[in-house]
Amino acid sequence: MKNRLLPAGLIVVLFAVAMVLKKRDQTPVPAESPEDVVNKFFDAARQGDDAACLGLVAGEYRRSLENDRSQVGTAAFRESLKRMAAGMKGIGIKTSAETPVEGVALDVELVYADRNEKQRMVLVRQGGGWAILSVDSAQMQKPPVAYGTPVFDDTASPEK
Repeated sequence: MKNRLLPAGLIVVLFAVAMVLKKRDQTPVPAESPEDVVNKFFDAARQGDDAACLGLVAGEYRRSLENDRSQVGTAAFRESLKRMAAGMKGIGIKTSAETPVEGVALDVELVYADRNEKQRMVLVRQGGGWAILSVDSAQMQKPPVAYGTPVFDDTASPEK
C-alpha cells in the first residue's frame, strides 16, 4: 500500500505545481507605457542592440530601419545606433498636445552636453504593448547654459 501512495502523492503535487504555473502564465502582465518604450529604445541604441530597437518599432519606420541595416550591414548599423545615443545625458518625455488618431504622440527631448534635440514620436498599440510608429526630424537647440556648467562659483571665498 505504501508503494502506491508515494507515486500517487507525487503525481498530485506535480499536478498542483503545474496548475499554479499555468495560472501564473495566464496572469496579464501590465503593459508598458509609451514612455517606457521610448526609454527602452534609446537604452537599446546605446548598447547597439539592433534587434531590440527593431522590436520596439512598427510600420514604415521599422521598414526604414531594416532597409538601413541591410544597406550598411549589421555591424555598421549597430555602430550608428551607438553614435546616435553617444553622449546623451538625459531624456525628457511628455505627452504631445496633438493627439494622433492611430495612437499617442510624445514630445521627446534628448539632452546632450552641447545641445538638446527635440522630436515628436508617435506610438501605437501592438501585441499588448506599444511600438514607435514614426519619429519626426530632430530640431536641435543650443541651451543658454551648457549641460554640466556649475551653478555656483565654488572658487570665490567670502571676505572676512
